Amino acid sequence: MEKNTSDTKIKLKFVFYLEGLINSTIVIICLFFPNFFLKQVTSSIPSSIIAIEMVRWYSILLFVITFILMGALIIEKYEFFKIILIGYLIGDFIQIAATIYLAIRLASWTFALIFTIAITIILVIFRILILLKPNLLGFR
Repeated sequence: MEKNTSDTKIKLKFVFYLEGLINSTIVIICLFFPNFFLKQVTSSIPSSIIAIEMVRWYSILLFVITFILMGALIIEKYEFFKIILIGYLIGDFIQIAATIYLAIRLASWTFALIFTIAITIILVIFRILILLKPNLLGFR
């Protein structure tokens, strides 16, 4: 009996749906509870008005790029998704560097900073894997 390969195909697109869920949660936290978000990075620096408002602006940008990612996943057009994936991958490397720089400036590694780097490295691996083997994405 011949095995149907479409049933055994790994669908890594669900990794990116999970990323969208995590990003959406961060958007809500940053928009409505920016102080909480800032305190996850460091509790030793008081949150200024400008810092709080910059976190809110960050939430808007994060919402937009998450919306684009989710739209690309729903549309299931690999060429479109690939462009977004490359942009996210470049952003991942910048985020890792910026997070390391922030930890050095703060002279502290909080759980939030470690979590950010760990999740970003995992996503880098998945993004590279999808760029090298697009069939693992699970698009029709």
